Amino acid sequence: MSIIKAKIDLAKSIIKNEKVFTLKRLIEILSCSSRTAQVKLKLWDACTSYNQNGKYYTLPEIPVFDAYGLWRFKNVAFSKHGNLKKTIVHLIVTSRAGFNGRQLGEI
Repeated sequence: MSIIKAKIDLAKSIIKNEKVFTLKRLIEILSCSSRTAQVKLKLWDACTSYNQNGKYYTLPEIPVFDAYGLWRFKNVAFSKHGNLKKTIVHLIVTSRAGFNGRQLGEI
């Protein structure tokens, strides 16, 4: 096993244990540049939080999404539909009668 592969496997193991992470944390784990960490996020198809200003990430195999396609870990929320705008559009379009603002907030 190459040193690079071992480092990536270790990083994924740490991330799976922590569940969510920031770009800063990934840079720290991989000991790499910001650009390299961003490339890894894209390569891994990492999910971006739809709250917290999209600051948090998780690996796609970690979230267990509910019936609405949402997953929360502590105070960080993720959607399998993408960012907040895409998530709200999806929820409204796929509902039988639509949602009002209060109902969306409760979801």
